[in-house]
Amino acid sequence: MSIERAVRELRALVTGRVSTPPFPPEFCTDYGGYRRGVPDAVVEATCEEDVRAVLRTSRQHGIPVTVRGTGHSSNGRLAVADRGILLVNAAATEPDMVIGPGMADVACRALWGAVERRLNDAGAAARVLTDTLTLSVGGTISVGGYGVRSIRWGAQIDNVQSLRLILPDGTPVECSTEENRDLFRFALGGVGSVGMIERVRIRTKPMPAYSRAYVSTSRSWRQMLDILGEISSMAHGDTFNDAPMELVATCFATGQSFLRRRYYFPTGHEAEDASSPRLPLIGVANAGPIERAACFSDLADVDAWLAEFFGRRKV
Repeated sequence: MSIERAVRELRALVTGRVSTPPFPPEFCTDYGGYRRGVPDAVVEATCEEDVRAVLRTSRQHGIPVTVRGTGHSSNGRLAVADRGILLVNAAATEPDMVIGPGMADVACRALWGAVERRLNDAGAAARVLTDTLTLSVGGTISVGGYGVRSIRWGAQIDNVQSLRLILPDGTPVECSTEENRDLFRFALGGVGSVGMIERVRIRTKPMPAYSRAYVSTSRSWRQMLDILGEISSMAHGDTFNDAPMELVATCFATGQSFLRRRYYFPTGHEAEDASSPRLPLIGVANAGPIERAACFSDLADVDAWLAEFFGRRKV
């Protein structure tokens, strides 16, 4: 294995930065500082050709490659490399994406926050967003991608129509339920085991112009769990009782369970009329103010609400 020779070749092949030790601290640990490792080289990819060049070169020289997004990980996986090449595939730039009716084709090095802003500007939104939007698209698709609307729409991988996969030898392949079906199946949530996801085509939904949050109470934590089970079986339609909704938070305090959720509406008039939404097993809710162009990500708001309860726990 000749890392020095591989580095020289990569510097001539890729457009992104190729660096050797010493590295900035963020390349030697995961986001939470839980796992650490020092690679022999770091390549910051800017395009698909960079990725393919790294994989081809690493195979030729027998050098292991670890692919990293923004460093969030499961016990250090997909974030930290102990020797070998760390391929950083996240770019805090304008996302490379194409938006169409009910879908968006996105490069996986894009960050979700930038993707969602582009979608919102086009009157659309991703079906499922993770709690933190500074993650890369490829990073969350590689592990599943769960958020407050997963109870309604599943994981992010459940909303992927197709993807472009770079195999370990640098060969690109198109995958979907109709083309390269096994690769499609095992790439989604596959933590890079069959290759690196370069692009995904995700399902989107219209971005309503208005939203309103509601807080309901139930008699017990057991009833709250029953309510959550019923939500996932609700019809997906356009009337208020099956309107676009995201579960924002649950909390148990002072002997009562509280369920906070946000509904989205196309007009302010509809939001004003919807003062008492019903869910299975639960009745009247206290309605908050109507908000215009509210983002689907409400985490800062949720944290402020939960802070009002003593001994709170986030689930």
